[in-house]
Amino acid sequence: MDREHIADLVHQLNDVELAVLLSLVARKHCILTTEPECLELLRQQIELVSLYLKSWCFSNVLAARASGVWTYGGDCSVHP
Repeated sequence: MDREHIADLVHQLNDVELAVLLSLVARKHCILTTEPECLELLRQQIELVSLYLKSWCFSNVLAARASGVWTYGGDCSVHP
């Protein structure tokens, strides 16, 4: 993937997705805040991001098992 393509993808992220991406890259926890009237929307966005990440991690683990090649993938994969 070239830098321009990655930059385009990052520019398409919403605020919550960008915060999660940065926290994953930095390997740090992120703290999200919002106004009380937007709390439900924030909860929904966090839920969507978490569902995507769970699906992505599960797919990577299955692919690694199928290929017999295990690589480090943060908290998503394990070494045999």
